[in-house]
Amino acid sequence: MSDNELKELQDIKKLLVVQLLVNGVAASDLAELIGMDPADFSRAFPARKLLKNLKKNSR
Repeated sequence: MSDNELKELQDIKKLLVVQLLVNGVAASDLAELIGMDPADFSRAFPARKLLKNLKKNSR
């Protein structure tokens, strides 16, 4: 797998995680599901900040 393909898959994963957060799935549940430490997950996907920005941009 090329670096470009790997980057694209990582971007898709991030979009899916954000979609789950927007749909109300708890960040702690997602961290457990994908096998990440909750602290690492919150650094990679700052849920409150992401959701705040989405609400702000949807106005």
